[in-house]
Amino acid sequence: MPSLQELVEHLLQRVTQLEGRGDTADASPRQRETQEESLAAAVAEAHGLELLDASDGIEALDAEFAAKVPRGLREKHRVAPIRESDGVARVASDGPPTVLRKLRRLLEVDEIEWCITTATGLDRLLVAIDIGEVTRGRALAESQHEPADDLLTHDLGRQTEAVRVLESILIEAAAERASDVHLEAHPEGARVRIRVDGILRELSHYALTHAQLAPVVRIAKVRAGIDIVDHRMPCGGQFEMHVGGRQYFVRVQSQPTVLAENLALRLLPQDPQLEHIEDLGFCERDVRLYRRLLASPGGMVLVAGPTGSGKTTTLYAGLRVLADDERRRVITVEDPVETIIPGAQQVQVDQDSDFGFADAMRVFVREDPDAILIGEIRDPETALEAIRASQTGHVVLSTIHSNDAIDSIQRLRDLGMHPNSIATELTAIFAQRLAPRICPHCKEQATPPPQLVEEVFDGAWPDDLECWRGAGCERCRDTGRLGRIAVVECLSATPDLRRAISRNDLVDDLRELAREQGLVTLRERALELVAEGIVAFEDLPHFIPLERLRPVPGR
Repeated sequence: MPSLQELVEHLLQRVTQLEGRGDTADASPRQRETQEESLAAAVAEAHGLELLDASDGIEALDAEFAAKVPRGLREKHRVAPIRESDGVARVASDGPPTVLRKLRRLLEVDEIEWCITTATGLDRLLVAIDIGEVTRGRALAESQHEPADDLLTHDLGRQTEAVRVLESILIEAAAERASDVHLEAHPEGARVRIRVDGILRELSHYALTHAQLAPVVRIAKVRAGIDIVDHRMPCGGQFEMHVGGRQYFVRVQSQPTVLAENLALRLLPQDPQLEHIEDLGFCERDVRLYRRLLASPGGMVLVAGPTGSGKTTTLYAGLRVLADDERRRVITVEDPVETIIPGAQQVQVDQDSDFGFADAMRVFVREDPDAILIGEIRDPETALEAIRASQTGHVVLSTIHSNDAIDSIQRLRDLGMHPNSIATELTAIFAQRLAPRICPHCKEQATPPPQLVEEVFDGAWPDDLECWRGAGCERCRDTGRLGRIAVVECLSATPDLRRAISRNDLVDDLRELAREQGLVTLRERALELVAEGIVAFEDLPHFIPLERLRPVPGR
């Protein structure tokens, strides 16, 4: 009987089959998606066939009918039967018609209606058929009153089901450009949610019980190298997967709850083509400043914001510039390493072995680096080592959790850093949030919500400001949003600000001085993006705190 590890290998082999499709390894995520769509459209046009959206196919899917074609044949010939009507079988594929005679015989129909979909879309359809098969098997077993726990924990077929469920979730999440996947236990059962463009969306077609969730969690934990015996403590790990020719690191975090063990999975695409600084959403002035800071012989640059605000993406864009310069040696200290950067020496800390950020910094400053990236300044020891590295002639890049740029200075004070050290070594702070972009395919003018107008403008909507929104379309899955953009507040350390920091001035005084020195706040930058029709006005409260939305007196 195959072991659990062998079942995991089955999943690895299944997703690896997708790796080699299409020469898209050097393309950006959006370019890759466009290439797949263009290829499918070209095949459909060349053969006079219908172009099918995978979501529509899944909605119309008759899994019992599709199961008439054996799983091996479906995967070998890349065909996904959808349903039958009046003796005509609707079949989807990512290529021109094949094995028509065999399909007619297996499906017991007179005619095959062939449809074309993208490679990723077909993978979604194939795993949807698999899930339909195991769902019917489960219903049959339950009708025979077999114990659910025995079925899912000890029966080989149920372990295989868990592998297929996890596979389906990962492929669908990747196809939907999700950044995170959540498997959560609730009193009425378990649900699966994915985060796309910062917004959580439930995948309601995964109707799992607590007992059915448990083996899926175990499969994910085994792949991530997490001990499956201990399910009473939060644990973390990661594994690799390939979907549609794209490699991902999947970071896994388990959380025990009173109902069942939950999972949070973060999908980290490993793309050779990283974001350019110009693509982050920075205004032209901030792009020039960031590049100038990277070219400096020393100084500390911080990127501030809450979890999930794109701080690492901003740092990696700068790291790419540094690593491309053959005259400079670049070292990173991360937890974990999210993306491999050619030209940089990347090191992952190991807290279990007492090798943290501060320990790594003490060692690496003796290895002749020109620039050092620290994943996060989270404790006094790391903050002190970062300042010391800056003092000894290194460019230091790092992230810090704070609400805005000025709050980052107070955060360094709270960590025990001397005001003079902060003032002399800190060169700039980029505080940022991620805002959902308006879908350009369904963009339309809108009426601003009166209550929000009252909060942001004291009730007087500016005459020269237009309001836009996304109406919702197939491209954005009827959300009106497609992609995200960084909303950035850049604080540059001017001589006056350095003196104020050395004097240990109050945060409010520092904030007022920064505004006088030309600081463009998060609120002001967000309103610029609203005026440009990139961000919807109604989305502002979702990424900027209420107190930061209110107008500043005198401005």
